[in-house]
Amino acid sequence: MTMDESKPAAGRQRLIDATLDCLSEHGYHGSSLRMIARAGGVTAGLVRRHFNAKTELMIEAYRHYKRYTRDICLAEAENAGPDPPKRLEAFVSSILYFSYDEDRRHMKIWAGFLELVLSNPDASVIQRENLDLLLDELAGDVTSIFSGRGEAISADAGRSD
Repeated sequence: MTMDESKPAAGRQRLIDATLDCLSEHGYHGSSLRMIARAGGVTAGLVRRHFNAKTELMIEAYRHYKRYTRDICLAEAENAGPDPPKRLEAFVSSILYFSYDEDRRHMKIWAGFLELVLSNPDASVIQRENLDLLLDELAGDVTSIFSGRGEAISADAGRSD
């Protein structure tokens, strides 16, 4: 990627980061495109160049945030080592305590996205895709736990939701 090609990607990411900042401070309804542009240090015209509407920008910010939180939780499972029960325990703990108790910003972002997930089918799809990725990632641990107990289950049953 050349420097010229990376500028649009950097501007787009700056808008996504600014969206998360605004969401944490003002909530979903309180975050306007103008406010997000100002927080990102760009013009409102640049926002329109990357995103057609506030909802589109929020969807991309949600996709980014879900990927970010998923990666952190999966890293915790990896850091727990190869023992499947310890991996699952670390993963579940990271979800439950994902620095929400220490970092109100994450809690506010999560709460701000609730309305989007409940009202927008695209956000619901992102939510579902992330859940599927997590289940795929952890299905082996679940089947290993059952196998260790002498109970054989299929990989599909291990990822059953």
